Amino acid sequence: MPQYLIKQDNPFTYKSQILKFWQEYLTDTPPQRLEWMMNGNPAGPSTWFFAFEQNSCELVGMISLTPRELMANGSKIRAGILGDVVVDKKHRVSGPALNLVKKALNAMDSMNLSLIYSIPNPYSEKLFTRSGLHIIGQFLHLVRPIDFHYYQKKYINRLSSILPSSAMESVLKILSRDTYSSDSGIHEQKMIDEEFNTLWKNYQIPPEVIIGVRGCEYIQWKFIDNPLSSFHVISSIDKKTNRLFGYLAYRIADKQMHIYDLFAEKDAFTFGLLKRVAKIAQKNNCIGIYVRLSEMTPMIKVFKKCNYFDAMDRAPIFVKFKEELNLDHWEFFSGDRNI
Repeated sequence: MPQYLIKQDNPFTYKSQILKFWQEYLTDTPPQRLEWMMNGNPAGPSTWFFAFEQNSCELVGMISLTPRELMANGSKIRAGILGDVVVDKKHRVSGPALNLVKKALNAMDSMNLSLIYSIPNPYSEKLFTRSGLHIIGQFLHLVRPIDFHYYQKKYINRLSSILPSSAMESVLKILSRDTYSSDSGIHEQKMIDEEFNTLWKNYQIPPEVIIGVRGCEYIQWKFIDNPLSSFHVISSIDKKTNRLFGYLAYRIADKQMHIYDLFAEKDAFTFGLLKRVAKIAQKNNCIGIYVRLSEMTPMIKVFKKCNYFDAMDRAPIFVKFKEELNLDHWEFFSGDRNI
């Protein structure tokens, strides 16, 4: 049985091998992502661990921890997003994957992390359980239909002869809370300015809520500079004072709109942002708007009021955290997970 050495190291030393792993196992990952993970994140660069076969010194696997700053009980804490768990298929039976995850978890104190979390693919769930991570809840998938004929044909075809898609659309529009909200003053952000810092500093975080820090540097790095996809950020701004009330980050791919982040002072501004993205989705002939968020996210009730339905596609959230950290009300979107 081969023996493996696990060590933390500078990822740029192994850049060609990392890119090879991405090309083979994480096929949608652009090469620019490595530079992005190491530069620009206000929480700091990602930390990497590598697995080497001892006899040949061959690099056979890797894992990363990307820092994320959160607010909990009025204080800033550091979390780590566990990702890039890759092991060469020739070495998967021998066990370096488990050693990689354990090595990353053992770095919690040295990296000053209060929390490590991840949403692995289904094939890695047993691995994460064996490593000592445990499940705290589910990551939900909600959908708001835009092309009602598509969803009626796909999911509820039996009702097609009883209630036409146009009638269903009218009924749901009447029932949707954002129908009665204003979306004036909303426009796309070409650059992230100091107003985003003001919005974040003025936000009154409920004492029981844990939420990721959302300053302008983070939003710029996360969405504007992100090489993974073409994200759009729309903002709600008072036309007279230019005061920022909230923002929403989304992307469109394969006729689907995906919401990655939503942050606003009050629900009224949230409804306005959701109203605008529905219009954008219609203009771009999207079949629906999708959002993934934790079942602990307090804002989930806002989405349900705007006709976002459970798509019944769920994934477990794995964590390791300090005992004093309460995650019952974690404001957790795809933007907090996706790296």
